[in-house]
This record gives sequence, C-alpha cells and structure tokens, in this order.
Amino acid sequence: MPDLNVSDDIIIYFSDNVPYLVDTQINEEYEIDEPELLVQLFRFIETGEIATEAKRTLMEGNVLVSKDRLALLKNFGNDF
Repeated sequence: MPDLNVSDDIIIYFSDNVPYLVDTQINEEYEIDEPELLVQLFRFIETGEIATEAKRTLMEGNVLVSKDRLALLKNFGNDF
C-alpha cells in the first residue's frame, strides 16, 4: 500500500455540532455520519496509524491519497 497523505482537496467543518466534508475538487459536500472515521483520521494525522476499514473508506472517498499524487487544490476560494 502506498504511503498516504490527507488530500489537499478536502475541508472538514462543523455546523451545529455535525461534521461535514467538502471535496473541493468536485465541489461536493458530505455529512460525516460515522464519527469513528474522524477519530481514525485524526489518529492517522497524529501517529500515521489507522484501522484497515477506516483506511479503505477514507481512500475510497479520496480523503487519504497517495503521497505521490499531485495536489489539485490551488487558490481555493469559498465562503469559509
């Protein structure tokens, strides 16, 4: 499995204590309905460790991407 980074193309924000993920590459917003995914993502950021199922889910959602991948996010401008 390739070395991974958190994608530069995502933003996570909270509204009324509900976490949302924005994929700025395709301009889509998703409610994060599995809090454990955030726990695992922050664990990955801090330690580099992540549960297999969480890794798979986050890779499928393009939240975790190969370190070799070129950053697509440039000059993002939004309402945040």
